[in-house]
Amino acid sequence: MPSQSTGLLYALGAFSIFAVQDGISKHLGQYYPPVFVVMLRYWAFAVFAVILAARSHDGLKATMRSKHA
Repeated sequence: MPSQSTGLLYALGAFSIFAVQDGISKHLGQYYPPVFVVMLRYWAFAVFAVILAARSHDGLKATMRSKHA
């Protein structure tokens, strides 16, 4: 079971990632249309989610399969 300090590190990591992502989005927003910046954020998250799903115990195919009919 994770300790309280592990949870704190995860929270600080998440805050840092969101802050950096926001800063990069604002910087890119000066040079590119907002729709393009949002698309980049979406695809970056999609790649991250697929990597996490692929690393799961059952693999990507089992992660995509629904348990309900």
